[in-house]
Amino acid sequence: MRYFFLLALLSSTAGAGEFCDKLQQKPEATRSRLGPVIGLGASVTAGHGGVTGPAERLALVLDVPYVSYAASGATSGVSVARWKKADSHRCGTAVGVDLFFWDSAKGCAAEAVSKAVKLTQERKCQRTIFSNVPRLLPLQKSSCISLINKALDESVAIDVLPVMEELRQDSRRASYFRADGIHLTEAGAEAATEKLCELLL
Repeated sequence: MRYFFLLALLSSTAGAGEFCDKLQQKPEATRSRLGPVIGLGASVTAGHGGVTGPAERLALVLDVPYVSYAASGATSGVSVARWKKADSHRCGTAVGVDLFFWDSAKGCAAEAVSKAVKLTQERKCQRTIFSNVPRLLPLQKSSCISLINKALDESVAIDVLPVMEELRQDSRRASYFRADGIHLTEAGAEAATEKLCELLL
């Protein structure tokens, strides 16, 4: 019973913004084509600190299944490999809010973006949304950030969403990030989801 109460609560708060409300009002057939939502990335996507990540919130807005291949500290290679090994090949929308974040700190493979994009094409995703990489930690390599963001910008197969950068530049940024300056609060996750909804409209 507690699970269903939590699900109902998340459903009511996930679409709290203008764009998510509009997306939620789309015909069921339109929304179902965008599911399941596949979550790729690291701790923000995985739900650090018990905060439901933006990709999962998007699935709640669309009322479609959600499948996560994200893990704290994971590079894109780890997340993509987990998805590649999965039995299910269904994909409506692939979302990587922090998919390439740890690539910029642990050594950026030149083919990281192309490998992720190739898998979304193989799985025939209707939409693919990957966020670019903002500078959040001193240990991130500037050359890696530039390489990854350039590859994202040059890919015509995906939508690039600078969500973390936009939230950090927002006047309400203090309410969007936890004390570490990396992980999202409930308000931050809702704001990020609103940006995903806007892109899908």
